[in-house]
Formats: sequence, structure tokens, C-alpha cells
Amino acid sequence: MKLIFIPMFLFLTTLIKCEDVPATIETDSNNISLKVRMYPTPYTKNYILEKDRLLVVLQNKNSDKDSLVLEKNISISQYDSYSKAIKSLNKNEYNNKCINDGLVFDLTLNEENETSKNVRISNTYNDALNNIILFINSQVDTDNKLYYDKEYLNGLPTDCE
Repeated sequence: MKLIFIPMFLFLTTLIKCEDVPATIETDSNNISLKVRMYPTPYTKNYILEKDRLLVVLQNKNSDKDSLVLEKNISISQYDSYSKAIKSLNKNEYNNKCINDGLVFDLTLNEENETSKNVRISNTYNDALNNIILFINSQVDTDNKLYYDKEYLNGLPTDCE
């Protein structure tokens, strides 16, 4: 009878510890967030660039808990140029209307804990996004690399009438 209670106690203790995990992961008030939805799953991968750190966070829309996939201390000398490039984007959406699914990126610039620019880029090539993706890909392992191919995207049909 004692053997049954010990595993049950360990199981309950594990559940209690999981509830103690914070619902959100603390980030700097100034950051660049690049979100990629992982269709058809309920997950979104969020790449967060700060001046001295890169975070990769897995978010589940069915849960209030995020999972930290990667945290890496780095020095981003280009952070200011990335932020200026995002601010210079003159539209909130760059979209290839001929493609219904595919590559959809949400790029957000946060300054002092407020969103200063939010841009969605869908199935089209954008230099600012490409530079950020190239930097992220130079810092992450193969499982967390982002696919963004200029030739492929520029080769997609754009006249769909």
C-alpha cells in the first residue's frame, strides 16, 4: 500500500511545481519580436531580440504558459539599425494576395513596454525582415532556424486576377 502513495505524491508534487511556472517570460522593455505561427498546431514560435539577449519562446494559444526553447546572451550591435528599419516600413502589412497560406511573419518593435510598430509580412520578400532572420539564424541551432528564401518568394505569382 505504501508503494502506491509514493508515486502519487511525486505526481502531485510535480503538478504543483508546474503551476508555479510564470505564465509569461520576462523580457526587456525594448525588444524586437518576430512571431511565426506553426499551422495547423496551436503553437507560435516567438523570436525575441534584445540588445544583449536572444530568446526563442514557444507559445500555445490553448494555454497561458509559454515554454522557453532557447535563451542566449549575445551582443547585437545591429539592434538600433534593425529597429530603424522596422520604423521605416511604411505599411502595416506586406501581403502576396495570390497565396492564402504559407510564410506569415508578425514583426513587432516594442519600446518602453509599448508596441511602437507592428507589421505582418506574408509570402513576400522584405529586406528588413530578411536581415533580422539572417541574424537570428546565425545564432540558433538547426531546429530553430527560420526559412526565408528571397528567390522563392520573388518567384511566387503576384498577379492573380
